[in-house]
Amino acid sequence: GNDVKKLESLVMILTKTVSPQHFLIMQIKRVLLLMYGNSPAFRWETLSKENLKRKIEHTRDYIAVFSKLDPGLTKWKARVAEELARAIVELERAPNAEVCSLISEAEKCRIL
Repeated sequence: GNDVKKLESLVMILTKTVSPQHFLIMQIKRVLLLMYGNSPAFRWETLSKENLKRKIEHTRDYIAVFSKLDPGLTKWKARVAEELARAIVELERAPNAEVCSLISEAEKCRIL
């Protein structure tokens, strides 16, 4: 639990001195987006709405930046798209068009 809080604080501190799209911030966001829902203190079943929203925000930020740096169907995009799709479903309690699109993209990426 403390690791997530420390990393969130680090993101806040770093964004005051470097671009929010800086490589280091993006790497921390990737760690965070994977920790939310997948670490013992932040299991899917116990994630608060606030934590789900943070996961979604970090995931969308990461996809926006790395889709420009590493475009196309990639393995990282498959994992991250699945994480985003699940977070949206957990938050909204139902799939939507964005979720369907993310899952479809993830499946295409996994074929590679």
